[in-house]
Amino acid sequence: MASGRPPTVSRSQGSSTVFLAFEGIVSIMFALDHRRELSGRWGMMLLSGIVDLILAGFIFSGLPGTAAWAIGLLVGINLVFGGSAVIAMALHARRPA
Repeated sequence: MASGRPPTVSRSQGSSTVFLAFEGIVSIMFALDHRRELSGRWGMMLLSGIVDLILAGFIFSGLPGTAAWAIGLLVGINLVFGGSAVIAMALHARRPA
């Protein structure tokens, strides 16, 4: 960054950033909208949305650098948190009221 130019963003980084930011916002909105129905499990969905926004921030700031594997790792982290949130909600919905 000695030249003063902003870092270039590849197409995969840009699309990953948009995807993670959009998914994070939607997950947070879903969690807040379903607080009453999901009782204790809406927090997992909220955490998943926050993690998505943090990962989008990492990619947007250029933190992974030039490592091609970093985008895959960050999307994998997204899938783990999103999947665990959906599993937690499904297990809660399965219980009798």
